[in-house]
Amino acid sequence: MGECYARLGNYDLARGYARQALELGPDPGDPTNMALAWGVLGLVHYRLGERRHAVSCYRQALVLANQWKTPLARRWLASLLADFGDACAAAGNLPAAAGAWQQALQILDELGLPDSLGVRARLEQAGPPSPPG
Repeated sequence: MGECYARLGNYDLARGYARQALELGPDPGDPTNMALAWGVLGLVHYRLGERRHAVSCYRQALVLANQWKTPLARRWLASLLADFGDACAAAGNLPAAAGAWQQALQILDELGLPDSLGVRARLEQAGPPSPPG
């Protein structure tokens, strides 16, 4: 419910649902609800212009979501990585953004899915990666 409300712009309600899910804790052996709740909080903070809070929430979601292996879960992970990349870019961390977008694109390519998220375009706009060092 939280994500639906966040995408509709009702951030207070979205935040409430996400916090409620976090308070309930994970189902035994299944971090799905926790990852989804952290993702919703990331989206809310991003939309409210709270970029650093968004990055932090997305990181929490990614830790949990990286455990999932089904194609549907991997598709959601790609979307989460794209959103995380957007938050990183908005917070001024373009290398982290490009890394997240690259991971998202790799998942989409592995699954044989089209780039419906526009990740490839974001990577092209970000330019070539900076040389190490």
